[in-house]
Amino acid sequence: MKHEYFSCIYILIILVLMSGVSLFSQSLAEENVVEKSPRDNSLHAGSWSFQFQLEDDIGLKPFNSMIISFKRHTSRHSAFRVGLDLDIDFDDSDYDTRIEESDTNITIGEERVDKNSQRIELDLEYLNYPNAGSNINMFWGVGPLISYSRSRQERERIYSYDSGVSITTGDRYSSSWSLGVLGMAGVEWFATRSISFHAEYRASAAYYRSKIEQVDVDYNDQIRRIEAETFRDGWDFHGVKVIMGISLYF
Repeated sequence: MKHEYFSCIYILIILVLMSGVSLFSQSLAEENVVEKSPRDNSLHAGSWSFQFQLEDDIGLKPFNSMIISFKRHTSRHSAFRVGLDLDIDFDDSDYDTRIEESDTNITIGEERVDKNSQRIELDLEYLNYPNAGSNINMFWGVGPLISYSRSRQERERIYSYDSGVSITTGDRYSSSWSLGVLGMAGVEWFATRSISFHAEYRASAAYYRSKIEQVDVDYNDQIRRIEAETFRDGWDFHGVKVIMGISLYF
């Protein structure tokens, strides 16, 4: 977090210096009665762009941990940015166990576990560029965020003893959703008409609710069934964090 903070300050200092050099050049041009237009950019109605996040080792990764982030300008001063994240996981595992106890009894165990989980998150941001067309373009934004996830795990254990067999099963299901709002503010500088670098501060607040259902069954001398249900809800706050990225316009 601290490294990202100082990295962002470093980028902002560079951008400010670049802006100062540009303003100085413009003032010289005015003295010589030669006008110089601001740096060309793609902040205009109908432009599209994809965002990627800059890593510490000068690499790229998905912007804000989303699998895709794209933006469309509706005018020179306004745009909408969408971030989408999707995660799907399936796991089917079988385990075999053999234990020799001190009293020479041998325990042979088999365990089967089936797991699957899905998660989707969507961010929709309205962005405003108050000084669009400048060498350094400031922007701010606000919008909703929504997420939903679910998971299920089925487990079966079979242990064979000298005295008999023990069978237990377990079924665990969980789901959660959240709804909130996020805000951001930053600057964007165009290296070329189609490539820009940007740094922004982000913060969010969301209400969440989760549910967990657990069913365990023990098939030993007698069948014993245990059911449990748990609910949780509350507010989740994420403080200010810094993201540095690159946008490709078309």
